[in-house]
Parts: sequence; C-alpha cells; structure tokens
Amino acid sequence: FNIDNKIDATTGECSCTYDTCGENSNRKAIIEEYAGDNQLWLNEFRDVFDKMIKAGYDTSDDPSDLDVLAETWYYTDNGIT
Repeated sequence: FNIDNKIDATTGECSCTYDTCGENSNRKAIIEEYAGDNQLWLNEFRDVFDKMIKAGYDTSDDPSDLDVLAETWYYTDNGIT
C-alpha cells in the first residue's frame, strides 16, 4: 500500500488514519505490537534515538538532501568507511 498520494506536500500531514489508509500486513503487525507494549516501544525508541544523536542528523530543509552528519569517531568505532 502506497500512501504517497495521501501526504500533503506542504504540511506533511496524512489525509487518512490508521483505520482509513488501507491495510499493510507488514506494518500492521509492528504497529499493533508497539500499541500493545509501551515499554517495548520506549526501549526501541531509546536505542534508535541514541544512535541518531551519536551519528548526527541532517538539518537541511531540503528533503532530498539526506546527508548524515556523523562525527569521525562514530564511523571509526562502527567500522564504516
């Protein structure tokens, strides 16, 4: 299921909801798992947020510019060349 045609390009808002956008069985299971276990969501969010903060993130207003602003030590520590 593709929701690209349901996203407002100006505001980024989606014109449908969980119940009205159509069903995607791959994502539905993940959504329902997180909905049923807040601690699981918090734990996984913490891990990803920590990684994002350490790696850096793009502050550009241009959505096509997806450069990661990781510091050199992060690349070295994680074997990234």
